[in-house]
Amino acid sequence: MEKLNKLLGITARRSQVYYGHELSSLNISTGQYMFIVSICENAGLSQEELSASIGINKSTVAKVVAQLEQEGYIVRETDELDKRGYKLYPTDKAQDVYPRIIEILEQWKAYLVTDMTADEITTLITLMTKVESNARKYSQHNKRRK
Repeated sequence: MEKLNKLLGITARRSQVYYGHELSSLNISTGQYMFIVSICENAGLSQEELSASIGINKSTVAKVVAQLEQEGYIVRETDELDKRGYKLYPTDKAQDVYPRIIEILEQWKAYLVTDMTADEITTLITLMTKVESNARKYSQHNKRRK
């Protein structure tokens, strides 16, 4: 298991370095791109739904959403059903950078699976889905314990 932890950690760090380098030309941080992608792909989702979908706690989501709103990437509109909540929508600025963000993500994914067969890629996705599911279960269990 020590090898697995090391490999996961190294891959995550190198991914963040790649994203940071590539996204810097867009003036987007590695902590912001997944918000922009999620909001562009799911216009009108709530902050709570965004938090659940990307696995980031609500207070961090609120901070990043406020930054993105201030920077002109998103707009928040009061939720008609829950006046305390907000629905999130991408602005034209977000829609303009979205294709480039997707391109950056696809380039990195292609690089990571270089020299893998289609079956190996399918197996990798299956196994990583299980890993992510287990991580999500831990987070949900840990949240209930607090």
